[in-house]
Amino acid sequence: MPFKLPQILTIIILSVALIISLTFNVKQALKKPETIIDTTYITSVVNRVDTVYRYKYLKANLAVPEAKKDTAGNNTYHSNVSTEYGVVSLDTKVRGELIANQIVFDFKIPEIHFQEIIERDRIIEYSKPRLYATFGINTDWKGNTAPEIGLMVTRKKLALAYSFDTNNRHSIRLGFNIFKK
Repeated sequence: MPFKLPQILTIIILSVALIISLTFNVKQALKKPETIIDTTYITSVVNRVDTVYRYKYLKANLAVPEAKKDTAGNNTYHSNVSTEYGVVSLDTKVRGELIANQIVFDFKIPEIHFQEIIERDRIIEYSKPRLYATFGINTDWKGNTAPEIGLMVTRKKLALAYSFDTNNRHSIRLGFNIFKK
């Protein structure tokens, strides 16, 4: 059965569209993809507490401790040394020999409250969107076949395609990238 003029024109138009599509698709595939760099600045504020402490070697001359007798007959000696941040106390109990010896530190170290601002950059790179012309043959369950043409756009990890065929059927497709780089 010979082809009629409208069918021949359709085949010629679709063939030219296929050649143009293949030319542009090969050109885009061989060209290195241009990347777009998207920079996001993330700022966070952290409240912190710190202490100020200067280490100093302190040599204290203890005064002669005061001796007190308690009811059990023990001699108790007590002495204090004052420092920049507090008091050090020395308590000793003696009854012929040393019974107890105790050193007590009572320090008040100053605290400083401040806010720390942390800034970080998050850089995301992705390629520019690409536009493809598509060509194919559409068939249904009844065996009817028809050539189809369409467009496909890719961006980041998504692809969106639209096509129509000579039987006046339209289709929209959405694709996802399933492989990671």
